[in-house]
Amino acid sequence: MGAMSSRSLLVFLFAGAAFACAGDKSTSERGGTAMQGGSAGPQGGSAGAGGGGAAGVSTTGRNGGATGNGGATGNGGATGNGGATGNGGATGNGGASNEGAGGSSHGSGGANGSGGMDAGRTPRDVAAAVEAANDLGPGRTDASTGGGREGGMDGNSTKSWCLPLSMHPQGVDWAKALIDSRMRAGVRLGWSYPDGLFLHGMYLASKRLNDSGYLAFIKAWADSHTGGAGGYGSLDSMQPALVLDDMYRETRDAKYRTAPAAVAARLEGTYPKTSDGGFWHSTSLNGQLWGDGVFMNLPPYVNYGDLVGSSKPIDIATNQLVIYDKHLATPSDLHVHQWSEVTGRQSCCVWCRAQGWYEMALLMVLDFTPTTHANHAALVAIARRLARGLAATQDPATGRWWQVMDRPNEPRNWLETSCTSMHTYFLSRASEKGYIDAATYAPLAIQGFRGEMQQVSNPDNVQIRNICPGTNVGSTPGFYYDRPKVTNDNHGLGAFLVMYDQLVCR
Repeated sequence: MGAMSSRSLLVFLFAGAAFACAGDKSTSERGGTAMQGGSAGPQGGSAGAGGGGAAGVSTTGRNGGATGNGGATGNGGATGNGGATGNGGATGNGGASNEGAGGSSHGSGGANGSGGMDAGRTPRDVAAAVEAANDLGPGRTDASTGGGREGGMDGNSTKSWCLPLSMHPQGVDWAKALIDSRMRAGVRLGWSYPDGLFLHGMYLASKRLNDSGYLAFIKAWADSHTGGAGGYGSLDSMQPALVLDDMYRETRDAKYRTAPAAVAARLEGTYPKTSDGGFWHSTSLNGQLWGDGVFMNLPPYVNYGDLVGSSKPIDIATNQLVIYDKHLATPSDLHVHQWSEVTGRQSCCVWCRAQGWYEMALLMVLDFTPTTHANHAALVAIARRLARGLAATQDPATGRWWQVMDRPNEPRNWLETSCTSMHTYFLSRASEKGYIDAATYAPLAIQGFRGEMQQVSNPDNVQIRNICPGTNVGSTPGFYYDRPKVTNDNHGLGAFLVMYDQLVCR
């Protein structure tokens, strides 16, 4: 990114918090391979009490005070270039239930730089405001100027979508800290999409860190799950095949192709579709397309196609993304959670994580799609439209996004961390690849990363707060507002690892 001012970057004071595991909605196994450090109960088991309070202070014009179990409250007086002070309050409480309990985070205030940040802002207005608040110099170079991912916001940088590790909170590699924490806890992982997401994020970290221990763990899980999930009656059940793709890419051992090949055969064969070809979310959900679904099946499918030299998955996957966008798109440049062919109607709400699942799938498919492909331009156009929607709905005070994205003023709405990781990944990666304007959107990715990190604490026992657990389609906004706010659910941990890999400059 462009040259930074001499003002210090992020200073985070984290308080220790007891480890909490959260449940998920999936019907898949809860047992599986245990991480080193001793056996533990199934995912979603008992959670500890919330952490003691501490203040998290940022010099970008906002501060996050956290209280835990009556702990100390943190308040700061840092102001951004615009002179506005923001405050983010978070409370963390554990729970002894399977779902546990997480702290809510409702930031107030804002970081208003020159140009302002308000509900009616345009993406370029947002970029100008973020640039002012972060004191980014005008010499920043757009993503289109060079390849690679070296550099960051260090004065010699030409890359605006990532931060060098030295500029992460406490200079800690938080992906490593998170994985090591989970390994010490001995958490068990099975064949479920949140576990598959976590394992894929762990694989990305293993490659970046050249950590053979992480690879050995993933391989042990893969060796126990080469058979996959059987009949694949839902898109959710297909996602962990991505981890087997990772292991096949690493080892070229044919046993890891078995489940991905079965997923491909199911999608290319009898899996049910709408009249225009969209895969149902589940064989039991007649004609329903969920935004979640494209991530569950398309990344493992296109990775498999790449590994075996087949172009058919790209044709099918790109068509699916176009079909889903046609049915889920809203005038606000976002997506609703679900569309039903039976009723011909969209569901009530723009749920934050469903939006994020689609965004991640879109970029992962584009990674394998030639620029000459018939659907490439359409997918890039979708990416640009979704980026506009994200810019318009990012909370200017915290950098995070709301559970129901287009209803920021609802008192029961709350800022959610798993989707914040997803949107941050999307804005950063799409800026890097040149699908969207890096000068406009990369600053928003950095702001999203900072906001996410305000909800992450304790490098010795990492805690990520305010994650929505597995969620079905709701008929009212209140359904989404009332979802639990949990700590260390794999929906959020896996999304964090994928985002973190993208946001580390190297």
